[in-house]
Amino acid sequence: MLTTVHSRIKCRAVVPLKNRTAESLYDSLDNVLCRYNCATIYVTSIDSDIEFKTLFEDVEDNMDAKFNYAPQGEHVPAAERNNRTIADRIRVAVHCLPCHNIPRLLLKHVAISETEKLIWFPAEGGLSDTFTPHQFLELPPIDWNKDVKILQGSYCQAFTECTIKNDLKPRILDTLFLTPMKNKQGGYVMLNLATNKEIASTCITQVPITDLVIRTVEELAAQDGMTPLKVENRTRTMIYNNDMLPGIDCEEDAKPVTAGHDPTCVPRPQRS
Repeated sequence: MLTTVHSRIKCRAVVPLKNRTAESLYDSLDNVLCRYNCATIYVTSIDSDIEFKTLFEDVEDNMDAKFNYAPQGEHVPAAERNNRTIADRIRVAVHCLPCHNIPRLLLKHVAISETEKLIWFPAEGGLSDTFTPHQFLELPPIDWNKDVKILQGSYCQAFTECTIKNDLKPRILDTLFLTPMKNKQGGYVMLNLATNKEIASTCITQVPITDLVIRTVEELAAQDGMTPLKVENRTRTMIYNNDMLPGIDCEEDAKPVTAGHDPTCVPRPQRS
């Protein structure tokens, strides 16, 4: 994936790459620049690692922007901090899912969605403490009932419209929620568990996930060659969220536990 961040308005973007070829990188960078141009924001300088120098030298004149390449062994600080921020958001989103492993298509949409959510709020060190990067890019306003109502990766039953309407084929498919469609009419992009492909649906119903669905999702992830992204301790024991642990009530666990704690205890100094 190609990640970018604007140094002034703090707008972040993630563009999935088909591969690391020059053509794929050109198309991804052009996709990001088009978002700024549509909002009459023109990029005049691009900071990048030196590994991309041979790729962008041929098209530097056509992009109307000057490239500043970091020296060998160095990186662009803002880009590295952006990568860590996006990676942390992705880890949290994946950790909230009940599956040990998720398919590649779901992970791609999680990365795009978590990056877009970072520009929904005013950025620290940005141009304004009131206006968001989302508003600077003149993007459509956020619809909370549409964009946040259903968690990505949730198990849903999606209705599909068939051309032949007088047969007995099922109209409901077992799917995972990926993202709402970016249009005026509405709709949802879903992951079909039977084919591991994207489908579009106009009507979905979120239902509780079952162990069979979890095993199916993990099998699809294994077919994609994905590795588990769950958090484990040193003994390889998986650490779940508090709301996923059996016998734990979130309301009772809201206050810190002080039973058995000695207030006079002084921790041992750490070795330097």
